[in-house]
Amino acid sequence: MIWSVFRSPRRLIDPDQRTSEDLSAVCFFNNGSEIRLGAVDNGAALESVIAEIKENFHANVSVYLISQHSFDRAVKLYDTLPKITHLVGGVEIKEEEIKNSRRKSRLLRI
Repeated sequence: MIWSVFRSPRRLIDPDQRTSEDLSAVCFFNNGSEIRLGAVDNGAALESVIAEIKENFHANVSVYLISQHSFDRAVKLYDTLPKITHLVGGVEIKEEEIKNSRRKSRLLRI
């Protein structure tokens, strides 16, 4: 059963969840020189991604046909990964916050 290889969510970092869902494919093995993808369908979009992976990572890429059920279970592992957010360095004050603080300071003076 292919599900046994989808136990490690760290393999899902590349490709990201959106790309994975668009292609109906997930990465379940990556040791640097070899990358294995499980895919529901081997379409033209997946072939272009495979070519891009080969070029960028200089790795052998193997594609395994998986069921929709296995794909759905693997995609659920994305929920266990931490979400990367944009951190703003320093302090960020929005114009609306300035207006609210001015309004509050006027009320306190009265």
